[in-house]
Amino acid sequence: MIALIGFGVLMIFVQIPNGSVIYAILGLVIFAGYTMFDFQRLRTTTDTDSAPLLAASIFLDILNVFQFFLSLFGSRRS
Repeated sequence: MIALIGFGVLMIFVQIPNGSVIYAILGLVIFAGYTMFDFQRLRTTTDTDSAPLLAASIFLDILNVFQFFLSLFGSRRS
């Protein structure tokens, strides 16, 4: 996650060819990993009090994956 933020800040100051594609793929990989990790936590937990927080975390992970998919495959018309 810190690498994604650092790469985003670097892209502000330095023109990188296909930087937005690299940023989207890096974001997809990171948040897909977070999604798998959160589903594994949900599967192994026995504490029902943490279920709403895990559900919110999974929702945000999937929302970020969807956003990166849109930025990667969305068409931009100039």
